[in-house]
Formats: sequence, C-alpha cells, structure tokens
Amino acid sequence: MKTIALIKRGRNINKLKIIIKLCITALLFGYILITNDIMLAFYFFSNISLAVWLFIALLFLLMLLLLTVRFAIFFPEQKNISLLYVRLISTAYGFILPGQVAVEGVRAYMLGKSYGDYGYAGAAITVDKILSVIALFIMGTVGIFLTGTLGFMLGFVFISICIILLLLLVSLCFTFFYENVVKLFTWFSKKTGKFGKVFVYIISLVGHWRTFAKNKSLIIKSFIFGLLFQLVCAAFGALLSYGVGATGIILEWLWILPMFSFALMLPITLGGIGVREGSLIGLLSILNINPEYALAIAFGFLGIAILQALMGIIMQFFLMAKREDVI
Repeated sequence: MKTIALIKRGRNINKLKIIIKLCITALLFGYILITNDIMLAFYFFSNISLAVWLFIALLFLLMLLLLTVRFAIFFPEQKNISLLYVRLISTAYGFILPGQVAVEGVRAYMLGKSYGDYGYAGAAITVDKILSVIALFIMGTVGIFLTGTLGFMLGFVFISICIILLLLLVSLCFTFFYENVVKLFTWFSKKTGKFGKVFVYIISLVGHWRTFAKNKSLIIKSFIFGLLFQLVCAAFGALLSYGVGATGIILEWLWILPMFSFALMLPITLGGIGVREGSLIGLLSILNINPEYALAIAFGFLGIAILQALMGIIMQFFLMAKREDVI
C-alpha cells in the first residue's frame, strides 16, 4: 500500500510540474503576442523567397546528415536509419517534455534500450552534448571577437568557461582525481536514499567518459562534427535573417546561436515555446533588429523543429504498419 501511495504521489507531482510549465509557457508566449505585432511577423516570414527556401532545405538535409554521423561515431553497429529515427522522434518528444536536457534523456533511453547498455548510451549522449557545448562556446568566442558587438570581456568569459570544462574532463582521465570523484559520489549515493540512483548513474557516466577519453580519435571526430553542425545552424539563422528582410547579420550568428541554444536548454516551458521567441527578440535587439523580424526568424526555427518531429512520427507509423522497429 505504501509503494502504491508513493507511485501515485510521484505521478501527481509530475502532473503538477507539467501544469506549472504549461502556465509559464502560456504566460511567456501570450506576453510576446500581446507586446508585438504577430501579423507583421507572419508577413515577414511569408516573404521568404523560393530561392532562400531551397537553400534552407539543403542546410536542413546537411543538419540531418551531421546529426546521424555524430551518433554513428558512438554507435557504429547501429543502422543510420535507426540513428536518424532516434533524432527525429526525440524531437517530437521535445514538444511535450520541458527543456533540451529532457530530450537528450529520451535519446539516451532509446539508444540504451537498443544497445543493451543504458550507462554507455547515456554517457555517449552526455559526452556528445558536452563536446557540442564546448564547440558552441568556441564558436561564440570567435563571433564575439570578430564582431566586437558584445565587448571583448564576454569573449574572455567564454574562453574561461571552455578552459574550465576541458580541465574538468581531462582531470577525470587521471586515476587519483577519478577515484576521489567516484568515492564522493558513492558516499552521496548511500546518504541520499531514493536519490542515490542518480549518483550511481553519474558514477557510470564518469566511468564511461574515461573509456571514451582513451579513444582520442572518437573524441576529436565527435567534436569536429559537433562544431560543423553548430556552424550549419548559424548559417541557417543567417539565411533566415536574410530571407525575412533582416539583412547584414552573418558573423553575428556565431555568438547569437550559442546564447540562443543555451536559453533553449532551460527546462521552464514545453517545447521551448516562449523561450525561443523571447530569447531571439532579446538577442537581436542588441543589434537594433525589429522584434517582428526576430519573431519571423523564431518561426523558422520552430518550423524546422516541427518538421523533424513530423518526420519522426510518420516514420513511426510507417514502421508500425510494417510491424517493424528500427531501434
């Protein structure tokens, strides 16, 4: 009876969290709609030419290719179609789950189920994400110094964060530091009751990172493809800006994209709705860009996310119809 009560309590808490985040989503998005001319934003978006859409389509295909290759580095035995499916269907979950971190959790679960090792899958996704974050900081640093828009001090902050992240990752390769980290999290796992499983999982992630770190080729490849992916996303943003009429923003996307991406990681709304639009309005206002242009660009990013989600759902229904499973 006690176990059933705890399960029901957990479900009620999860429902409450979803309701709270749904309210935050509605408030943020509602405020954005009230304070900006949504029809003008749609007008700018509808004015994107066919030529620009063709280039956007090419960038979209390149993004999917790079995402599949990044997963294939860690899961070479998996079919490329399976890895693409994981990416697409997890994006669909992104419209239900709050924050990018939750989406990464879905990917880790799906790959872990197929691979037979949730710890390895979780570590692979985490390592890939960490390297992507480092790539974002490096790209942002270059953008800040090239444009000088945000001042050089922020560029040094970005460099400092990159160095700290790299030092933490490298330090885990040393036995002394690794053993003490494991001892610390083991102590936490024994003292935190039901939350101890979280620390056990972290220990597993740290152990797998040490395994990955020994394969320098794997780490370098993942970082390079992660950096290429971020550059393509920056080009996508620059092309959208040009398409809606906000011209003259090219190199600025090298620092806009990292800050935009970090904002989307915040688990405060469902599907990033409200955060996506608000962050772009705020970031582009630094460049004196009209909020309606920013909203039109946000519609483009939202459209790409919806397209990926729809592709994942269609692929799922197709596989169900054939009674097959790719993962």
